[in-house]
Amino acid sequence: MLGLLPIALAAPPGLDRTVLVEQGSSSCAGVLVDAHGTVATAYHCVASGGKPKVSLRDGSYSVGRVRAVDRRRDLALLDVPGFANAPFVPIADHLPEPGDDVEVFGHPFGALLPGGFLAGTLRWSVSAGVVAAVGDRALQITAPVNPGNSGGPVVNEGGELVGIVSRRLSGEGMGFAGRADALRPLFEKKPRRLGPLGGTVAAEVVVQANGVAALPLSVGGRLEVALRDRLVLSGSAVAAVGARWQAVRYETSDHEPFEARAALRQRIGRGPWTLRMDGWGGVGVIHSLRAGDPEPVDLDFESRVEPVVGGRISVRNVALDYGVAISDTPFVRMQAVWRWPGVLFVL
Repeated sequence: MLGLLPIALAAPPGLDRTVLVEQGSSSCAGVLVDAHGTVATAYHCVASGGKPKVSLRDGSYSVGRVRAVDRRRDLALLDVPGFANAPFVPIADHLPEPGDDVEVFGHPFGALLPGGFLAGTLRWSVSAGVVAAVGDRALQITAPVNPGNSGGPVVNEGGELVGIVSRRLSGEGMGFAGRADALRPLFEKKPRRLGPLGGTVAAEVVVQANGVAALPLSVGGRLEVALRDRLVLSGSAVAAVGARWQAVRYETSDHEPFEARAALRQRIGRGPWTLRMDGWGGVGVIHSLRAGDPEPVDLDFESRVEPVVGGRISVRNVALDYGVAISDTPFVRMQAVWRWPGVLFVL
């Protein structure tokens, strides 16, 4: 009987040319596409602005900057001079056809380095499939893609880049990638910073404690527009829970059902544990209920609009938010925020 000999399997070349792109709290993939250190990724991966940290599989990293973007096709080019002369994946000079075999490289669910049983997996992984359809702006592929694959390369059998992973739909084999041929015009654009008017639109769930006495609770949501994750415009609407009961029991109940504000945001660090700190100001609609005299169940209602200021600190999908009204009538409110469903679309 012949013994089994160990066989060393070489990793696909595209794997070592795939990078990890960390921009703010997001972690995406990308791929080196020329000898000058140019990295192709998805636009939504860098829409929050700033200088992304770009890492290779061997652990080396460099800081890049956005060179050019194509929002409609969800494509972006980064200049990463620290990776000049590194091996790269050439852009294919022809479109793929339905049925062509492809490989997809990236970091599915790899924002955090997994440990235990999953140690050594998720980041720098490969999946295989075929091109299902070729659209005007996108390729449909059957290779599995998940969060963290965004921006990763779709490579044909000849080792050439044919797409950049963009998104997926629910269902089997419903991944989509921006066509790589649309990257070529981006090389002709003059390098520049991202414009100030792009960013993200996100939704959040809010649980709010109101006032300084009875602290009635409110539950609702907030819509947030973050322009490059620096200037943040948002509005919230919440409904009070048991406000009348609070007013009868404690003789007073204040809550803030509506708020609109603008904030300046500072990010500290990169990756999933990025700390976001907001200082904000705006206006709030404050509703007050007061127990009547002599009948405490006959409540007096007052509504007023007042300026409010405050601060917020957030990590990942949770945040704490504190606000105070600037008025003669003391009013504070505290919010616990869950960022769900999160980013709705990219500007």
